Order: sequence, then structure tokens, then C-alpha cells
Amino acid sequence: MRYITYFTFDDLVDKHNEVIEKSGGNVGILNEGLLRGCLEFICNDDYYPDFEDKLTHLIFSIAKNHGFCDGNKRTSIVAGAYFLELNAYDQYVIDAFMQNMENVILLTVQNLLTKEQLKQIISDLINNGELSDNTKMIYVELLSELK
Repeated sequence: MRYITYFTFDDLVDKHNEVIEKSGGNVGILNEGLLRGCLEFICNDDYYPDFEDKLTHLIFSIAKNHGFCDGNKRTSIVAGAYFLELNAYDQYVIDAFMQNMENVILLTVQNLLTKEQLKQIISDLINNGELSDNTKMIYVELLSELK
């Protein structure tokens, strides 16, 4: 297993504040324990053994658990991109991740995507820079159910 670089709680708060400053919303933390717990859990290889598991939990937890007063979905995406950057992922991969995650996060917080489906999407994006045919089919099925 390769070495993984993690960021701190203070880094996460800084990223959140940047998101709010750029896109608007209320600054503040609702539940510091949820945010710290998420960061601690992803460091534990027993819970999250590979990078995709760690990244998925980071994004899922921030978006769904609402540790911040506002901007949780936006912050989850930015935190995920930052985690990719810290771990030397190519800018092409980070850009593909950022471009695709907004709709993915919306589907996730609406409980339309499972955590396992979220991981599949994230894995496709960070390993291939695009969605696989199987993952595209998940999207098609979800979108047809929404109509």
C-alpha cells in the first residue's frame, strides 16, 4: 500500500471557509465532533483500507452529516479534491473529479446513491478520469427513476 497524506481539522475548516467566501453562505461549525471523527476514521486502515474507501468516506461524511452550518456539499467536494492533490493525483484527475461530483453529491444526500455506488463513481474518476460504462448505467437508471 502506498503512503497516504492526510490533512488536519484546521485544513478542513480553512477549505470550508474558502468555499463560503467564494460561493456564499453561513460560516461556522455545527458539530466539530462529526468533522474530527471523519478525519480520524479515514486514517484507520482497518475501517478504510484503500485510498478510494478513505476518499469516499470523507466526501460522504461531510456531505451527509452536516458538520458545518452551511456549504457541506460544496465543502465535501473541495475536501475531496484537496485530498487528491495532497496525494499527488494529476490535475486532469482532480478536474474530472470536480466537474462530475456536484450532481453525484446531490444524488448521494438525497439517498439516491448508496455509499458503494459513490465509491464506484469516485474510483472511476480518479483511476480513469471518466465514468465507466457500468457507472454510466447507474446514472441512467437513477435519472429514469427521477422522471
